[in-house]
Formats: sequence, C-alpha cells, structure tokens
Amino acid sequence: MPFDSNKEVSTKVKGISKLSDKKKRQWRHVFNSCYEKNGDKSSCYAQAWGAVNKTACVRCSPELRLASELLLIARCVVVGDGD
Repeated sequence: MPFDSNKEVSTKVKGISKLSDKKKRQWRHVFNSCYEKNGDKSSCYAQAWGAVNKTACVRCSPELRLASELLLIARCVVVGDGD
C-alpha cells in the first residue's frame, strides 16, 4: 500500500491534487512511515492529512486553526480511508 511517487498519490487520494509537490511529498512520507509501523490505513490517512494541514496553518489565527482541524475531521469521515 505505500505510495512510491507523488504522481501515484495524486491519482489515488482525493483532494491531494490541489497541494504543492512539497506538500504531496510530505503527505506521502508521513503516510508511508505510519503504514510501515502499524498498517492501519485509516490512521495513516488521518496522520498524513494532519501533518499537511498543521504545517500549512502554523501562522494561522486560533480560529482558523480550529476550522482547519474541523475540516480535517470532516474529510476523514466523508472520504474514509481513501479507497
């Protein structure tokens, strides 16, 4: 299940095509690292999205950071594990 390239991630993961190549690489690294450790796809998708959203929102206001976290939760519920 690990992703070998940003192109592979772009074709298999909803919503990731809007991210920069750097963010895709970060997402892929976090997902693959998590998947090697525990193999739980749902948890790895959540961790990868969380890492990308967290770094994108470092200088956000607390309200915007909360909105970003709520969006992440909604994305995990709607998209599920990405299959």
